[in-house]
Amino acid sequence: MKTTFVIALLPFLLIEAALAADPEASSRDITHGNVRVVLMDVSQTTVFPNAADKAKGAPHGAAHDSVPCFTVTVLVEALGNKAFKRTAPLDVQVLRAGQRLSLVGSRMASYHQDFDYHVFQGFLDFTKPKATNPKRALIRRYVDFGAIPNLEPFDLVIKVGFDEDIQKFEFNSISLQ
Repeated sequence: MKTTFVIALLPFLLIEAALAADPEASSRDITHGNVRVVLMDVSQTTVFPNAADKAKGAPHGAAHDSVPCFTVTVLVEALGNKAFKRTAPLDVQVLRAGQRLSLVGSRMASYHQDFDYHVFQGFLDFTKPKATNPKRALIRRYVDFGAIPNLEPFDLVIKVGFDEDIQKFEFNSISLQ
């Protein structure tokens, strides 16, 4: 009887151990040279412009009741102690099968937000990846006014860095299911 119970419990224990694995050690945390990028969030949302936004045509010509938004949030960290003056712009490309993916309903507009590591709070999850030196880390968010065309996995290529040290980071098989 005890043997049957242990055997029946084994699959649940294995699943729990897999879920408890440290997410920091995953393929979403990549370092190239002195630049570290951690993929924190990839999401498809819908925003609802208010009357003032609609009157101004915001976002970028949208007069609709709802606007799809594709959002990518990353931690970007300058490793080491070398001083830097500026952070390179965040360049995000969405690919499927190696080809750039056109977002549905895209108004060919996007924007970026930068947050100090200490003050950033996510909407649902108030945790963020640990930074080696929080003073050399920031949270960057990229928003494109468009929607991923279907639920098939896609790849992200993100180019970012500090001063002249711009690196390319590839995150594969992202799914929005």
